[in-house]
Amino acid sequence: MKTYPIKTDTGLIGFEIENSYVSPRYIEKYLKDKNGISNIRRKNLEHSDNRLEFEYLGDTYVVFEPYGDNSRYWIGPKKPEMPLPQTPELESLFAKLKEPIYMKLLWLAFILLIAFKLANLVYSKMFA
Repeated sequence: MKTYPIKTDTGLIGFEIENSYVSPRYIEKYLKDKNGISNIRRKNLEHSDNRLEFEYLGDTYVVFEPYGDNSRYWIGPKKPEMPLPQTPELESLFAKLKEPIYMKLLWLAFILLIAFKLANLVYSKMFA
């Protein structure tokens, strides 16, 4: 999965991933058996933009969706004031995350449906 690093003068403070193919539950399942990850907690969506919290090598990280409606998840330390040395390792772990095939197929079906509707509309206008 493509990651989008967020850096300051002092280093990597977090990164983003696109959320159109993955859900917090999918991320939770992916992280469950990874070394250094523990204490994964899904958050109450009504009260927080933090979708998940987990421990990575002793520090708390969050999967955050700004405003609850964004095209990317922000992933980084719960307190991102200072970069943590293990954040680049966590980013490379997320870079290995594969999007579920069923989501790709769902998007493909949706795009084909729209293309079919548009073609039908054009055809009916041309030959009506």
